[in-house]
Amino acid sequence: RGQPFVQTVSIPGVTEDSEAIALSALEDGVTEDIQKAYNKAFGIITSGTAYFGDGTATFKVYKKPTTDITIGLKGV
Repeated sequence: RGQPFVQTVSIPGVTEDSEAIALSALEDGVTEDIQKAYNKAFGIITSGTAYFGDGTATFKVYKKPTTDITIGLKGV
C-alpha cells in the first residue's frame, strides 16, 4: 500500500472530543452519473479514518477519490 491521502477541513466549534456521523450531502435531482460518482467517492471517504482536532476534521484514506464531494456531519 502507498501513503495515505489526508485532508483536513475547518469546522468551527469542533473539539477533539466531538463525535459525528458522516451523511450524504448529495443534492436532490442530480443525474445518475453524478450520483454514481458521488457514491463512489463517499464510500472511499467513509471507509477510511477520521478524527477531530480544535476546529478541524481530518480524513485519511488509501485510495484517492476521483471527484471532489461535500459530506455532511451529523452531531457537530
